[in-house]
Amino acid sequence: MKNLFLAILVPVFVHSEELAFDLAKPGLLRPGNVYAFSIQPTPKSKPFTIRLHAEKETFAKDQSGEPYAGIAKVTATSPDGKTTDLPFGQTDTGVPHTYVGDFDFDGDLDFRIIEGWGTGGSWYVFYRFHEGRYEHWEEPENLGLNHFDEAGKEAVSSGRSGPENISTYFEFKDGHFSKVRVEAIRLKSSMPEFKDTEVGDWISALVKEDWKDGKLIKRTVEPQ
Repeated sequence: MKNLFLAILVPVFVHSEELAFDLAKPGLLRPGNVYAFSIQPTPKSKPFTIRLHAEKETFAKDQSGEPYAGIAKVTATSPDGKTTDLPFGQTDTGVPHTYVGDFDFDGDLDFRIIEGWGTGGSWYVFYRFHEGRYEHWEEPENLGLNHFDEAGKEAVSSGRSGPENISTYFEFKDGHFSKVRVEAIRLKSSMPEFKDTEVGDWISALVKEDWKDGKLIKRTVEPQ
């Protein structure tokens, strides 16, 4: 992302072309083109075709002077040829890193597309394979999930704000993500229990929490 810059230009309009989208080495989207990749959601199913439709006009250029665009829409085409529009909201325009994985731990392949990023973290739009089709999945977006341990069946929301950082861990239980623990580096001045007191000469703390069924069951604070 550091090699990109934005420039105000006269809108560029182009005719669409369908190109293969490389999940392992994605690049910038050129205005008006359609980028496609395939997913075989289950071992017994036929592949679905996912298409990223780039915007047809752009106000951005890369370092070489070539225009690039954001995603105008995402579509999923089933093996029988039925195409479904999938909602996509984009905060930042750049390389649309896309990941395929089993994000709800049901054995079927889902996918997610980055929509925004910054020093605080990365955010994604999620689509899961459910009841024979791909659909928009808001729950992991609302939780800010950005890391998945498929083997351990655990999802993580990690972010940073200045010197503070926090990672919240979830398990997928009864069809939903349930918080199980939190690990964070917090400034003493931002912690309510210490904000107006002088306790030792420490500045920050490692905070660990254990949760079960939506309730905090253990919390430890280790001065750093």
